[in-house]
Amino acid sequence: LARLPIAVNYLKRMFWVDLMGVFPFYYVATAISGQMGESNTLTQTLALLRLFTLVRLHRVPRFFSIMKYSSKISLMSLTLIRDLSAVLIWTHIWACIMFFIARELAFDPDNTWLGSDIANLTGFEQYVT
Repeated sequence: LARLPIAVNYLKRMFWVDLMGVFPFYYVATAISGQMGESNTLTQTLALLRLFTLVRLHRVPRFFSIMKYSSKISLMSLTLIRDLSAVLIWTHIWACIMFFIARELAFDPDNTWLGSDIANLTGFEQYVT
């Protein structure tokens, strides 16, 4: 196979999607705004720019479609792994959304399931809460 047509095709199509997935939008935005290293409402809002990294998940369905025709893994195992991965990814995304909502409400125990003692928990405890 000739490498040049493959590279040109990649540059025309998926390069820009991949670039958007790896470009450090958050760090650039905090550096431009002069908030690098700060922790305030602006930097918490700018942290939403990290969601652009989810663009990289566009490759997952293609991976599973390629693996479907592999003789090294059974279709049942592949289906279980694919479905479990989807459940874990969606659960994580929704947990992040719910945490964001709680943070926007200042972890008010009357309005969220998280109390104000969230800062006293370890990183793992915050993740599984």
